[in-house]
Amino acid sequence: MVGSEGRTIGEFTDDRGIHAIVKVRLIKEADIVARRINVDVHRGVVTLFGRVRSQSERLLAKELVAGVKGVLKVEDRLLVRP
Repeated sequence: MVGSEGRTIGEFTDDRGIHAIVKVRLIKEADIVARRINVDVHRGVVTLFGRVRSQSERLLAKELVAGVKGVLKVEDRLLVRP
């Protein structure tokens, strides 16, 4: 187990890989201001925190993340703030 999180080393490594891919996809998408979005990954569940400019930006971010291999679920905690 890694720390007090209860994840195995393999799960931790998988989560770090997912995190990196998610951030790259968000950064590469011109219609998303990636620096305003924080990403947390725990056992394949990706939680998005932060602010987006519109509902369409929010939906696009969720779609991009859901398409990453290994992502089991996307939790949306994004706030729409133009």
